[in-house]
Amino acid sequence: MRVLLTRPVHESRRSAAHLRKLGHDVLIAPVFQIVRTEAAPPEGDFDMIVATSAHAFADTRLFKREWTDIPVHVVGERTARAVSRTEFRAPHTIARDAEDLTRRLIAQAPTPARILYIAGRDRTPALEAALRGAGHTVIPWIVYEARPVATLTQEACRALTDGDVEAILHFSARSAELFLDLAAKSNVMASAMAPLQIAISTRTAQALRPFASRLIIAPTPDIAGMIAALD
Repeated sequence: MRVLLTRPVHESRRSAAHLRKLGHDVLIAPVFQIVRTEAAPPEGDFDMIVATSAHAFADTRLFKREWTDIPVHVVGERTARAVSRTEFRAPHTIARDAEDLTRRLIAQAPTPARILYIAGRDRTPALEAALRGAGHTVIPWIVYEARPVATLTQEACRALTDGDVEAILHFSARSAELFLDLAAKSNVMASAMAPLQIAISTRTAQALRPFASRLIIAPTPDIAGMIAALD
């Protein structure tokens, strides 16, 4: 099966290697690139650190040394592996997704806690809102942003137009929305929505549902679930 990946190049290459081992053909067409913000770290003491993406720990030059003993709570094994490559202790919590992390923190964290949320510029507000609603103080530190590309690659447009793409993997609601926007700008929307669309989550699927001919939500919100949905 020929699969289109829209994640940033570095992440797509890793996923592509896995897919190719399983016999799939892979085309990479990123819809955004990850850019560091170089934002200064916030002041004050924190009771815990929260992150939902491995990008949060990709560059720890600005991290304060005294933070390394603070309990870390993350979403996903990939984020946990990113933590393991730093001076931080192993994560106390490795949640399935942001909703799972939110539930577990509300159930476990002493109230009120002061939480450092290492995050991207474009993110859903649900986690922060829920934690604040439970009485915690959440301080976002925006260390990266997903900057949209200007256009889909010519190779991707040609493959979509020719019907050479059989499945497209969407790893976030925002990347799905960007893909739709870029497909429309490139005049390949109909061709782009003809293949099987595989969404990592219900929220991601919601962005695609008005346009997709065929849509599947991955059984688990990770690359393994996305690959399982190809079968």
